[in-house]
Amino acid sequence: MAVDHFAVFGLSPTFALDPAALATRYRELQQAVHPDRYAASSAAEQQIAVARALEVNAAWQCLRDPVARALHLLELAGVDALDPSETAMPAEFLMRQIEWREKLAEAAGSETALAALDAAMTEELNAEIARFAASYPAALDTARDAARKMRFIARQREAVEQELSALA
Repeated sequence: MAVDHFAVFGLSPTFALDPAALATRYRELQQAVHPDRYAASSAAEQQIAVARALEVNAAWQCLRDPVARALHLLELAGVDALDPSETAMPAEFLMRQIEWREKLAEAAGSETALAALDAAMTEELNAEIARFAASYPAALDTARDAARKMRFIARQREAVEQELSALA
């Protein structure tokens, strides 16, 4: 079983996290395990500190991102939302994916069009985040479907953000 990132932070596994409290806890943990604090320690203690710092960083990367956090919660519940044998998605959602790709190609070079596309995708992502939050842990199938959609949308948004960055 994978590392429980919530346990690393001393948290109960839950989707709803306070971002400010999470960031504060991250800084506290980083200060406590930072390898520089162990510079005068034995080689074994230094290796443990490095491993712990890596663990804290991995937990931070997961927990601060709602998509990664949702996938991690499902993993902890024994649900593989990214199981390659389960590729079916609703036709309506797949059509929206194709539309977004087409709009991205059309919007290339236009900051206004890219920003509008990003806003539409963000709205859709937020709807799936809300659907996950409402269904987890009571309805794991619904939560899994929402998490899969969240991941698809997040990947699409990354392409839009790359285009926007290229214009800056």
